[in-house]
This record gives sequence, C-alpha cells and structure tokens, in this order.
Amino acid sequence: MLKNNSIHFQFLLILIVTTIACSSGSKDDGIDNTAVREDFQSYMGYEENLAALYLTVPYDVTVGNNQQSRLSDIGILFAALLPLLLLWSPALKRRWRILLGFGLIAYLGLVSWYAVLIKPAGQVIPITESRLQDFLEEVSFKDGFFQSLIAHLYNIGQKVGTPIHNVLEQISGPTDYVTYPLMIALFTGLTLLLHVRLRHSDPGIRLLVLVIALYGFLWWLFSGGITWYGLLMIPVFYLLVAKYLLSQRNPVFMFDLTGKILFGGIVAGWGIPALILFLANLNYQTDTGKNLIDFPVALHAMGHLSQDEVVDAYFPGASRALKIINEDKDAVVLRAGTMLSFYIDRNHERVYSDDLLDFFNLMHKHFDGDRDKITRALKASDIRYFIFSLKIGASDRTPEGTLREKFRNFLRFLYQHPDIQLMVTDNLSKVKDPVTGKEVIRPGIFGTPHRQGTFCIMRLNN
Repeated sequence: MLKNNSIHFQFLLILIVTTIACSSGSKDDGIDNTAVREDFQSYMGYEENLAALYLTVPYDVTVGNNQQSRLSDIGILFAALLPLLLLWSPALKRRWRILLGFGLIAYLGLVSWYAVLIKPAGQVIPITESRLQDFLEEVSFKDGFFQSLIAHLYNIGQKVGTPIHNVLEQISGPTDYVTYPLMIALFTGLTLLLHVRLRHSDPGIRLLVLVIALYGFLWWLFSGGITWYGLLMIPVFYLLVAKYLLSQRNPVFMFDLTGKILFGGIVAGWGIPALILFLANLNYQTDTGKNLIDFPVALHAMGHLSQDEVVDAYFPGASRALKIINEDKDAVVLRAGTMLSFYIDRNHERVYSDDLLDFFNLMHKHFDGDRDKITRALKASDIRYFIFSLKIGASDRTPEGTLREKFRNFLRFLYQHPDIQLMVTDNLSKVKDPVTGKEVIRPGIFGTPHRQGTFCIMRLNN
C-alpha cells in the first residue's frame, strides 16, 4: 500500500510541475522593461541558448561564473564530492560508472563554451572561441598560473564538448520547444530511478530523497541560479551523503582508509578555511578582518553613538539631509541602489524603490527624454527627493549594458537641472570656481573625478 501511494505521489508531483512549467509563459506587454534581465539573469547567466542557459546553472553556481561574491558562494563541495560519490559508489555497477564518467566529461566540455575567464588584473571576460584563443596568447603561466591553467582546461573542454554545443545550437535558441520538456523528462527519469534504487530503504529516507529531488528540480527550473533559494536543498543533500556513507557495508576505494582520507581531506581542506573566511567576513581587497564587527553599530548599541552619528559613519553628512526629508512629511522619495532610506519616517509609504531605474527609464522613453516633461511628471507625483547609489552602473552585467545606459540617462537629467539641488554626497569632483576660475575640489557628482563616492541625495524644488 505504501509503495503504491509513493508511486502515485511521485506522479502527482510530476504532473503538477509539468503543468506549471508548460502553462507558464512570457507575455509581451509592449513595455521595455529590462530589470528582470539585469537582476535575475545576472545570477543565471546571459547565454542566448535556452537549453545551455539551464544546463550550465549547476556549474555556474558552483564555481561562481556569474556572481563572484561570497553572498552566492556555495564552495567546491558539490563539484568535488558528487563525482566521487557517483563514480566510486559500491551501489553502482562498473558500466554505470563508466557511463557517468563520460557524462561528466561531456558536461564539463559543454560548460567550457559558456564559462568566464578572469584576467590576472581581475577583469571578468565571458568565453567565446576567439576570446579564449586571445586569452591563451595574452596570459602565460608566468603572468597568471591559475588563470592560464583554467583557460587551457577550457580549451580542451571546448574540443570535447563541440558536438554537444553544435547540437544545442541547432535545436535551441532564445526560445524553443525542447528545453522544458527535456528538464521535465530528466526529473521524471530521476525520480523513477530513485524509487527503484531506494525501494528497500527506510520509507522516511525515501520520502526525504524524493522531496529534495523535487525541491532541487524546482530550484533549477525557477530560481534562476540564485543560491539562497536552495538553502533547504544544500544542507539536506550533505546529510543524505553522510548517511549513505555510514550505511555502506562493503566499501570499495572511496570508503576504505585511502578513500576516507581523500574524502575527509577535501571537506577539511575547503571547509576549515571557508569557515574562517565567513566568520571573519574578510574583505577580499585587504588582509584585515575589519568587517568582523561594525563598530558604529556596536557603539550605538552601547549608547556611545547617536543614530545620526551612526548614519554619518557610513554615509558622511547624510543625517542632515535625512532630517530635512523627514520634516517634509508628504514628499515622495525616489530611491535607487542604496538602503539609505532606512531612517526616513514612513518609508514604507513614501519611498519608491527604483533600484534598477526602470521607473525612470519608462518615463524617459515615454517623454522621449524631454527634461521638462519628465520634471512635470515627477512633481505631479510629489517626488521631491532622489537618493541613489553612485555605483548603479558598475553593477551592470548585461552584454548590452542596459543598466549603464539607464544610469547615464538619469545623470543627464540631473546635470545642471535648474530645479534640482545637491543636498549631500561623499563624491568629490574637480570643478572650476565660477568666481575665480580656478580649479577647486568640491562635493559633487559632475566634473573631473577626484575621489569616488558611494551615494548622493538631491532635492527637486517646486
């Protein structure tokens, strides 16, 4: 009875997922909205081939192809332990290990066409066949050993993965009728295989494996490669691996003393430094743990700093501007790319978040960039303050540079606007004094850059 119910439950889940995947589609509403591509796809990647976009997600997330930050770093354990577990598992026959081995090699060959290269100076370059060859000629082992080694491995991988790459280029593109049915077929086959392989296992373990498989499939299908959406899947996967290892009675290479040393060495070799790194919250650009404690926040908690002093510690001079904004109780604030609006009264009611400047971009397009019309529209909406990050454009990862272009249009609108007044910024620029004609250094976001800042607050006068 339990066996039949388990099978019915699996097919019900498959039916639900299939229905969701096949019924969901994009609707072209005629609005040029680029925020989804700029934000969501920065985690998933910008491959123009839909099948490759999804197939490369596990590799991209593991090695940080699309997001090189600790925020989305899951480490190398998936990449290092899963192949070992598959290839040396005593539960698999030799022919299946050989097949899985060739499958892993083919997969690595495929991802070699869609990975990124990192120059010794830190510049990230998406791989194309020509760029890879240029990189190999430009960067030697002496210039950057690891960068050059990875590039040579990708070069070998491209030769191995060429047939698969060519097939994907023929059957898929920006949209297709192949990718989602293929993903659903893979999930269906996996769940049926798991059911057969685990038919003699504890029912609780069998159900847990099924839930994690479903969760992993939904994460793959809908998360866009965003790591934290898989927080349930990642630790439970490790627990299942540990239980599997402890349950083996007839160990082979991986589970004898040599295998345990290899297995434990990989875990310890990555886990211990990673734990120290994350606990210390080290800054990659320095050798200090300066972010281990946020001293302004700690001093504020102990009563040694006021709220205004804490704000000014992170955003110099911003507390005065925030007081003016709080006194103007009915004004709407347009916020983009910064959390500085946290201390604005009733910020849930009168702060409009436009982090990727899509709202402004729609106005700019609607009014054909006419500054007067945009200004009247802003005033009619009671928008009187702008709080924005000066690094919005730098976060653009799109091949087209759409976010950088939107930020440039936004700055063009602000530049020498007769009704817009600078309130505060930590950016310093060199400008000519209108009285003396001499070059002076002043707070501002226009002019010759002198010191790069992070934020700016401006006011739109009535």
